[in-house]
Amino acid sequence: MQPALSPLDGSYSGTLGGPTAAVPPPSTFRPWTLPFYQVKSVENPYTGAPRADSEAKRIGLRYEQIAQRALKQFPEYVPSPAFMVTDAAGSRLIIPDGVFELQGVSVVVEIKIRHMPEAYWQLEHLYAPPLRWLSGPRHHVFTLEIVKSFDPAMPCPAPPQIHTSLSDFFAKPLDGFNVFVWAP
Repeated sequence: MQPALSPLDGSYSGTLGGPTAAVPPPSTFRPWTLPFYQVKSVENPYTGAPRADSEAKRIGLRYEQIAQRALKQFPEYVPSPAFMVTDAAGSRLIIPDGVFELQGVSVVVEIKIRHMPEAYWQLEHLYAPPLRWLSGPRHHVFTLEIVKSFDPAMPCPAPPQIHTSLSDFFAKPLDGFNVFVWAP
C-alpha cells in the first residue's frame, strides 16, 4: 500500500459536523468551538481597497469588485457585512463578501475568480453557522459562491448545485452548497 501523497486523493476522512469530506479544510481554517455565545453585526473595520501581493490575487480582486458593483444594484444585498462572533474559544471577526437579506431567508455570498474548495469551507463552516444561530430556526440561511469559471473536476467537499442565473437561484434556493457561474 502506497502512502497518501495529497489530502485531495480521497484518503482524508474528517468531519466538521457534517458528512465525510473529500477535501480537508485549508491549513489556516479554525472551526468554531460551540456553543455560540454572541453574534452581532459590527461596522466593517476595513475601509480601504484590499491589497494583492500577486498578479493572481489582483485578478481575483478585480473580479470581486466588478461582481460587488453588479450585486449592489439589488436593494436586498449588503456588501461585506462584519460580524463579531463569540464562541467557547473566544471572539473573532468574520466578513463574508456579501449577504442578501430577504423575507425569511438570508444568502451568504463568497466571490471567487474560479470555483475552489476554500469557498465551501468559508461559506458552510465559517459564515453560515453563526448567521444561522443569529437568525433563529425560522429564518433560512443559504450559501452561494459566485465564480467566473467553474471546473467540474475541481474537488469539493460537497456536490455543488450549479446555477446559471441569480433569478434561477432565487426562484428555488436549495439547501447545500450553491455556485453561480457569472462571467461579466
